[in-house]
Amino acid sequence: MIVIITVYLICSSVYIFMGITILSKDPKSKINKIFFTVCLNLSLWAFCYALVSGSTSAERAAFYNRLSSLFWSSFSSQFLYLSIYLTENDKYLKKLWQHIALFVPAIISIYLYFIKQITVCEIVQVPYGWAFLSPKGKGLFWDNFYSINYIIYTLISIWLIVQFGKKSKLKRVRKQAKVLTYSIITALAIGSITDIVLPLSGIETMPKLALVSILIVIGGIWYSSSKYKLMTLSTESVVLDVLKIMNDGLIIADQDGKVLNANNGALRLLGYEKNEIRGLSIKSLFHYNLEQFTRGISNKSETEIISKNNEMIPVSISSSVLLDDFGDELGTVIIFQNITEIKEIQKQLSKAHEAIKEDNLRLHDLINSLPGLVIVLKENYEVRFVNRNYSSVFGVTEGKFCYEAAGKEPCKHCRLKEVFQKEHFDKMEELLFNNRIYEVTMRLIRDVDGSRLVVRTLYDVTDRKEAEQELLRLQTEMTHLERLNLVGQMAAGIAHEIRNPLTTVRGYLQLMGSKREFQSLEPTFKLMIDELDRANMIISDYLALAKKSDSERCYQNINEILHRLYPLLEADTYAQNKKIVFAPGPTRDILLNTEEISQLVLNLCRNGIEAMGAGGTITLRTYCEDNHVVFSVQDEGSGIQAEYMDRLGTPFFTTKENGTGLGLSICYSIVERHGATIDIHSTPRGTTFFVRFPIPNGTYILLNQEGTINVR
Repeated sequence: MIVIITVYLICSSVYIFMGITILSKDPKSKINKIFFTVCLNLSLWAFCYALVSGSTSAERAAFYNRLSSLFWSSFSSQFLYLSIYLTENDKYLKKLWQHIALFVPAIISIYLYFIKQITVCEIVQVPYGWAFLSPKGKGLFWDNFYSINYIIYTLISIWLIVQFGKKSKLKRVRKQAKVLTYSIITALAIGSITDIVLPLSGIETMPKLALVSILIVIGGIWYSSSKYKLMTLSTESVVLDVLKIMNDGLIIADQDGKVLNANNGALRLLGYEKNEIRGLSIKSLFHYNLEQFTRGISNKSETEIISKNNEMIPVSISSSVLLDDFGDELGTVIIFQNITEIKEIQKQLSKAHEAIKEDNLRLHDLINSLPGLVIVLKENYEVRFVNRNYSSVFGVTEGKFCYEAAGKEPCKHCRLKEVFQKEHFDKMEELLFNNRIYEVTMRLIRDVDGSRLVVRTLYDVTDRKEAEQELLRLQTEMTHLERLNLVGQMAAGIAHEIRNPLTTVRGYLQLMGSKREFQSLEPTFKLMIDELDRANMIISDYLALAKKSDSERCYQNINEILHRLYPLLEADTYAQNKKIVFAPGPTRDILLNTEEISQLVLNLCRNGIEAMGAGGTITLRTYCEDNHVVFSVQDEGSGIQAEYMDRLGTPFFTTKENGTGLGLSICYSIVERHGATIDIHSTPRGTTFFVRFPIPNGTYILLNQEGTINVR
């Protein structure tokens, strides 16, 4: 009996000793606090067992055993709690309920064995004191609840430590995990036999040694912390290790400026051995007045340090005076970093900067020498850069806004925002300013700070446009002259061969029709004269196909021409008991020949009027669509038969009884000269002619010196 009591008391003392030893190394460490709590719990458990063994009665032994249940019931949860933190798995204990859940089995055990004593053990006196046989009567689970909890939580702890060792790349960590694993397995085996298996078998010759075997585990943790220093038990050892392995140099000097110690980084940089550098004056090491470093804390500054072979090494240096708890100066700590590479990089960057400045100057000179007008704009229309040509034309300089050349607000139809939104802009604008035409291109670029800019380039194409217009005029003139030459020859023959005989015949018919004896044939004479007039009209229309308009094309709005013709068309429809509707839409100014467009409108409208019966309505519309100005004429006739569609516009083809077949031919000729197209949509309920005039490439913005803006 004395032996077992002594063993328990020794265990109690050892547990509390190891707990206090570990906690004293770093009282703020959470792991140290948990370890101390576990050791304290085990110490009290062992002390209670010593009291149980020394009890003189079964009642007193039962009381101390009940008291000990407070400690052995909570041990499994406490040890698993320690294992979780040792293996750095505390991420699973972030919330309060997770901590509570971990200790639920301990709470249940305390309830079963201490508070209610639902499971009461059978007490038997044995040579070594008192033995408690496993309880029976509450079922297998409740009778053995503590044993089940003890085994499960211990196995989980073993698994956590094994996994921790496998995942770690540090040799010391793997050794610690191995020591802990073996010690826990040994303790689990001994404790399971003496505290679980033997009592279940009714064998009371062996005292409970689980408490003693746990000493192996706690001793293993205590040993690994002292031997391998893997647990965060002391910040001092960590700091010392960091100072040894840091690449920056560190020198500790005494009050007199003599070197006391230096880390490996300082020794490698200076080329000294540790025994060589000790005792040297720090003034002999630094090419700098270090008095400021011995008076307090110094931020980083640059100086040079002298190596063992008298090489001057540029370093960045910081220092701090060491003071004791009473404020007395102990010495100075100097930390320095080799900045040789940084200095070299700074030199290279400085050279590169100078080269970039020279390149920028050359680039500016190059851009200023370009014939084009170049401006670089920010998203808020502010000028980031402008070359000399642009500034001389528009009077805009850097820092101002680009629209200040024309007004106080951004231009209504400016495409700058569109370029910033789309990032790709392939369209080309044409800008008219002071009677000069400029082609405008815009492209998105990035500034040095990553901000977006737009490069807007203007090229003066006035001379080219004038040359193109003159070339087009000459080509048109040549084509017209060739056609006129051919038609002129035909016209000359027609004039002599047809018109003169027709005139003679018409004259004699009029003369004969005026005589009394032919009065009864007056309708016949009238019919013949009308037919001769119609033949003469056909000749005139045919000649009109090759007729050149005397007026030039100019920018104007087709709505203006239609408004002038509307009264004439309205009179024609009114006389035939029909209606006309004009629905003008917003259109753009385009190059038009007023006389030819008027003839085009009249021909199309009169064709539509003739195609309708009384009460019909002809509708004229204008609008913009797909970069075209569209003029449409819609009638309410019976439509055009499908087989006739391909022949429309062919000279002398007509579907009208008295038509010449030249009206649409003239329309097609006018449309062709304007670069336009005619589309026809016909149904049994009517026909619509669509004339599409292209809007010139780009946007024409007319600016004058007064700031008036006209978009075309």
